[in-house]
Amino acid sequence: MSNQKGNKLLDFLAGKGFYVVLILCVAAIGVSGYMLFFGGPEDDIPGSPSLALVSPNPSPALPSAAPPVPSPSPVLPPPSPPRQLIPSPPPLPQSGAPDPAEDAGVPDPAEDSVETAGSAEDIPDVPDVPDVPADEPVTETVFALPVSGNLLVPYSESADVFYEYLREWRYHPGVDLEANAGALVLCAADGVVKEVIESAARNMGTTVVVEHANGFETLYSNLSETVSVRAGQTIAAGDTVGTVGSTAISELALPPHLHFEILKNGEPVDPMEYLPE
Repeated sequence: MSNQKGNKLLDFLAGKGFYVVLILCVAAIGVSGYMLFFGGPEDDIPGSPSLALVSPNPSPALPSAAPPVPSPSPVLPPPSPPRQLIPSPPPLPQSGAPDPAEDAGVPDPAEDSVETAGSAEDIPDVPDVPDVPADEPVTETVFALPVSGNLLVPYSESADVFYEYLREWRYHPGVDLEANAGALVLCAADGVVKEVIESAARNMGTTVVVEHANGFETLYSNLSETVSVRAGQTIAAGDTVGTVGSTAISELALPPHLHFEILKNGEPVDPMEYLPE
């Protein structure tokens, strides 16, 4: 009887039983390995064989640390306004050394000063102030008698002088000073000969015109045909202009004389107001 059971067991193991036993062994090995590597003390079941490694002298349990007490937040002062950084001026370049700002292409702050204040076109043009020359002392022009003689015909602004030779009334813009024929006629003041007229207007004969300072001019008429000066010549007071003649047709009825005029800014004035008595 026992032999039959043994034979059946062997037959079973020789047949399908071998594979069953092999599967069970593999499953047992897999469960043991899983419990060894992935199991823990908290996974142990009381009463079952423990697979965990337990220290023989367990360390005493540390007292639990007290919960941290939050510290009060510090009171921060109000933020101070940001400080404006003032850039320090660049060092002055040494004499003869190149300016690094020019080499680096850095613009000159002086050139940007116009942009900060406004465009150069917005700045009004300042008119140029002409230089005021210093006041020069004005020298009064003093006249001297061109000839020595009596007054024949005075100065007149109206046509109240009768010209006997012409038989008509005219104004007389100068004075007629009596003098001998051929007497020297002297320049009354320093000046420049403006022109020499051979046939003056109003039939006044040979005439010399001299320019003086302060807008004055003097005219010497009824001279001889030959005069002693030429146009453009500088002349001084007392220099000879010419000689008394008889070339003034309008005054041929008068004795020999010099017709003398003074003009101020181109207008005739009374010569007796400027000549000495």
